[in-house]
Amino acid sequence: GLDQQAIVSYFNSVADSPWAPFAEVAVFVTLALNGFPQALLYAGTVAVFGAVLGMAYALLATMISATATYFLGRRLGAQWVKKISGGHAQTMIRVMRNRGLLAAMFVRWTPSAPFIVINSVCGAAAMPLWKFIVGTSIGTLPKLALIAFFTEQLDDIGRFLTRGDTSSILTLLGLAVAWIGFIFFCRWLYKRLRSTSLAGLAPRTEI
Repeated sequence: GLDQQAIVSYFNSVADSPWAPFAEVAVFVTLALNGFPQALLYAGTVAVFGAVLGMAYALLATMISATATYFLGRRLGAQWVKKISGGHAQTMIRVMRNRGLLAAMFVRWTPSAPFIVINSVCGAAAMPLWKFIVGTSIGTLPKLALIAFFTEQLDDIGRFLTRGDTSSILTLLGLAVAWIGFIFFCRWLYKRLRSTSLAGLAPRTEI
């Protein structure tokens, strides 16, 4: 089956090609339609292209795939989105329509729905495209940056675990603190959303 190793192998095969950015975008758009986890795509991209170029490629590909599925929702409408969302579309559409940019940003940080559903809901809600793009960009960057940083440190983590090399211990501790902090922030935000006008983005389940 398709997993992170398969993604890395494919990206490695096109890494030196001038068509690499286009191949990256094609993979993101195709897998977005199948609900493939974005985090694995981010990690695979950074592992092959490095932190800076990998982040740039991943962000570009994310925004293009997000916009493509946004227009899919806008074209096919609320009834289609309802079918792929498991019945939560109407509430999410209402929140997206009323809260716009803020909702497009916060929904990336909470366990709300798959990537394709979120983007299609924004399209079905007729959210202005600029609000969708700005909100999605801001919402995507923190998670992408943390995944990129973590992926770049895998060699240091391996040396620490296998040989007890402590030369990068401060970096690893900083990474652990940042990741735990982000998780707690998402948990706090999730609980806050459930008591605000953005409540439709936070299903009534605990995390």
